[in-house]
Amino acid sequence: IILWWGLDIKDIIYNQICKLIDEKKINSERFLISVSGGLDSLVLFQSMIEINKSIPLNIKLFHVNYNMHSKSKIMSDYCLDIAKKYNLEIYIEDCDSKEFKNTNIESQAREFRYNRLREICIKNKINYVLTAHHQDDQIETIYMAKKNKSSWVSKIGIRSNFVLHNDDNIKVSLIRPMLNISKENIIRYASKNKLTYFDDPTNNNLKFLRNKTRYEIKDKKNDLQFREKYLAISKDNLLKLDKIGKQINEQFYQL
Repeated sequence: IILWWGLDIKDIIYNQICKLIDEKKINSERFLISVSGGLDSLVLFQSMIEINKSIPLNIKLFHVNYNMHSKSKIMSDYCLDIAKKYNLEIYIEDCDSKEFKNTNIESQAREFRYNRLREICIKNKINYVLTAHHQDDQIETIYMAKKNKSSWVSKIGIRSNFVLHNDDNIKVSLIRPMLNISKENIIRYASKNKLTYFDDPTNNNLKFLRNKTRYEIKDKKNDLQFREKYLAISKDNLLKLDKIGKQINEQFYQL
């Protein structure tokens, strides 16, 4: 699938990874891909498998089964199956979501997931975690922040990379190489490559704020001006943060 700037999704992902790890090409870096069994993470996974055909990659997989819905076991088993198919090591975490408090389950699930990712990476000397957040996720995040009248920092939205852990022994970064790719193009890639994936039933549960927001703006996201408006908010605030950071550094070195 050729995107509007002439590159295939796997090429965009490879280029973004190189940019985010600050390297001209991928060498001996170790990657842990977070997979759910859903569309987005399977496109990320398959793209990395395609890249691996021409460039040797050190890939491992990570999956959390939250036991939250009727397809939980099926999706977890599927992630195990694709790991076996490609002879990849996979770390599967089983979690009882009933232990989460009723408020902000999304946040608690994310905290659980990131804590486990951090532990696995430190133990196994893995430097990079890959997740499949994409452009539509970014638009939803900025829309929610604007609607809630959050601070300008919150309106930066989803970061393309951030440090999960850093000490004298290892630095672990989480990177999101699909953040500039639209959901539409992800769907096209999956269709063209006949990928098997599962729809998470909880994505239709409107008690979750992101699902409610996604439903609220599902038609608006087809409007290019709407997309550009919210992506520009993220870009402008990221530039603002970068400018402040540079000013702080300059003042520090003048002390």
